[in-house]
Amino acid sequence: MHPLYLLYKILTSAIYLVAFPFFSFSSSPEKKAKRMQRFGNYKNVFSIKAPSDKRIWIHAVSVGEINAAFKIIEALFLITPNIDIVISSATTHGLNQAKRKISEDNRFKRKITPVYAPIDMPFAVTKAINYIKPDILAILETEIWPNLFIKAKKAGIKTVILNGRISAASFEKYLKIKSLIKYILSTTSVFSMAGKKDAERIKALGADKNRIIISGNAKFDFLNLTHSSLVKKEIMKLFDLSEKLPVFIAGSIRGKEADIILDIYKKIVKEIPETILIIAPRHINRVEKIYNAAKKKDIKCQIRSDINGTTVKRKEKAVIIDSIGELNKIYGVATVVFCGGSLIPLGGHNILEAAAWGKPICYGPFMDDFAEAKRLIEDAGGGIQVENKKELAEKVIFFLKNRKEAENIGKKAQRALTKNTGAAEKHAKVIYEFLA
Repeated sequence: MHPLYLLYKILTSAIYLVAFPFFSFSSSPEKKAKRMQRFGNYKNVFSIKAPSDKRIWIHAVSVGEINAAFKIIEALFLITPNIDIVISSATTHGLNQAKRKISEDNRFKRKITPVYAPIDMPFAVTKAINYIKPDILAILETEIWPNLFIKAKKAGIKTVILNGRISAASFEKYLKIKSLIKYILSTTSVFSMAGKKDAERIKALGADKNRIIISGNAKFDFLNLTHSSLVKKEIMKLFDLSEKLPVFIAGSIRGKEADIILDIYKKIVKEIPETILIIAPRHINRVEKIYNAAKKKDIKCQIRSDINGTTVKRKEKAVIIDSIGELNKIYGVATVVFCGGSLIPLGGHNILEAAAWGKPICYGPFMDDFAEAKRLIEDAGGGIQVENKKELAEKVIFFLKNRKEAENIGKKAQRALTKNTGAAEKHAKVIYEFLA
């Protein structure tokens, strides 16, 4: 046993023994159910008897990974329908998205069970494995949980990484404990990575090169489906927009970027007064702060949850989004988009959601976590990097004034995305090969 893993195991075991009695009690049945699942107790979800079909446990974290997971599941059901799926998430938003996806499609009902993932503590993980009894454990992206990987291996469960991605920041952190990461990765049967850079990074961390394949990014498959005229009409009605109105959307805004966007908007409306601003912070707990900042700058705005498109309409030209999982739809009404987390060194955010709609996308110089997506659309001539606030203002104003050029740039990004679909099926085939 690796000495660092032994230390990790001892620490997480101690935390479990201390925390379990405390978290077992709750005044809310819903919170108690969540906490029990996080500690590996699924007695109200699964029977003791093992399922008759092959069971696959798919773990995904955020809403984006859940969406990618369901594209892989769809492809998997086409290859082999007689399977049983358990999909887990560590977050409430992720689990709720999984429940929504299941409720929206009859193919998923009674075949997919959504649960909270166990905390990576030895006893919790062991209990979870004993309840779920998976034949295969599929980890979306690259969530490296030592106890889960090791315990799955000991239980004879094949572990695969699907849609594997490793950001520059994560890579640097993992390198500091490379020997431990290599030890954990040795338990994995195959690494089905999203791109070449991800494959290079997992190899550098000690993964067996003979187990690494590049299958593409399954998120591309999901994103293409968001380009729907019906969805666009729904959002236009919600915000009382017309095709003639110029719309500037700033998505996944973080930190000081909010002030930058508000200042740019003041400059925009001096030249194009009718411009609508839709600003979506990455974290919705920032909504009130942005609202107050807008007021100080004499920008009248509304909160998304205060608008329903019928009895309560948009009355101001600026709207702040306070909903989860809606931004990818809202991008459909944009004239030009700025993707945040990129003017400040935070690694950027997903620019492909806007690309799916055929929108020109501006972003700052800090796109380390989405370098592959950046390269994809830049190679097609569909991305616009700006270095600072001044350049962003100039580019946004240019595209708002030159709608035809904006459409041409956006279509290039969209075509690049379309050419890179089909990854979900490749990842599904990785699972299928281990079911025999």
